[in-house]
Amino acid sequence: MNKPPIRILSNLARAGGTLVSRCLGAMDSIVLLSEIHPVGTQIFNPLAQAHDWYDLVTSDEAGGQLDFIDALQLIEQRCRASGRMLVIRDWAHLDFIGRPFIKSPAYRLQLTEALEAGFNVLQFALVRHPVDQWVSTSSLNIMQGQLELDTFLTGYRRFAEQAVKTGFMRFEDFTREPREQMHRLCQHLETDFDPGFIDQWQENTRVTGDVSKTSRGSRMNEIRPLQQHTVGDSLMARFRNNSDYRQAIELLGYPALPTVT
Repeated sequence: MNKPPIRILSNLARAGGTLVSRCLGAMDSIVLLSEIHPVGTQIFNPLAQAHDWYDLVTSDEAGGQLDFIDALQLIEQRCRASGRMLVIRDWAHLDFIGRPFIKSPAYRLQLTEALEAGFNVLQFALVRHPVDQWVSTSSLNIMQGQLELDTFLTGYRRFAEQAVKTGFMRFEDFTREPREQMHRLCQHLETDFDPGFIDQWQENTRVTGDVSKTSRGSRMNEIRPLQQHTVGDSLMARFRNNSDYRQAIELLGYPALPTVT
């Protein structure tokens, strides 16, 4: 029997995942669940999102005792019955960075592994230059005293290795060419592409992540490139001297030094 498709968008924290998810979820044919992970349901529950955002499950079903896989199978069935496609933005931060939620990440895509037995998984990744991503991640209040640069870069490199396997989109490319890059994302995930997302994404609040407008990207009223962060010489030297950094930017096609746009 053919397994039904399920689509996963993977990204680490502060890589632009909230913005891209708002755009993807603004398309009428797509149901997007946000930051879903097998060990993160106490924080981001797929049944709660399916009920509160899309009315795909009843209150009793949302509050029931379905296990993780059964819950996603039910949601996917309801999506198909309504003529829509389920896309899951996974919470890959738990897999590759972990802190402050998990001390030792697994360094593998645990959501993908959990779903492969019951679904045909279609997966794509979103990445951002590690210097910009580190500056943004390390500035978060919940990260203070929690994350060291070398630890971050190890997780970033391990995620980059997975991104190369699944295919990936650079956030910087998306901000320069949102229509073209979103079309490419939809092609890879085998979903319908609606160019009207460019005028509708701001109205889509069915997403998790930085919705409090604390980051530069979350305050944008239009999709446009962000000026890259500038860092001091000593910090930049730490990046350059780190083998995980050098390997990761080579894998993802990034320049060794961020260039200001």
